[in-house]
Amino acid sequence: MTTRVLFLAALLSGCDGGAVTPGVLSQCAAGTPHDPVTIDDASISGDQLTVSLSFGGGCEAHDLGLCWDGSVAESAPPQVFLTVAHDANSDLCEAYLSEQLAVDISALQAAGSTVTVNLDGWEEALTYTW
Repeated sequence: MTTRVLFLAALLSGCDGGAVTPGVLSQCAAGTPHDPVTIDDASISGDQLTVSLSFGGGCEAHDLGLCWDGSVAESAPPQVFLTVAHDANSDLCEAYLSEQLAVDISALQAAGSTVTVNLDGWEEALTYTW
């Protein structure tokens, strides 16, 4: 089973099917798939957010990515909300799979030098400092 790791933009949104840049945080588009996935770990080191995931499958290629709605909550420090996009491609198999995403999050840099990163499905807020 091959898992394709994509960092979503138009490809999973059903828009123009254009190419995306792996390892780069993209904006969530309407219709972004959110099939079940468990976040096992998440951490930030430098400009990279690493997320360890697990999910059921084994018969089809899965598309995984990390995306952001583009908003920044006005707080001290500012906050952003990210989500894991997962398209299981109708995979009904029951193997327990794992994957690690590593994404450049430098696009989150706002005024100041710190932002709080909230990852949907992960209880702990992460601090990104540059």
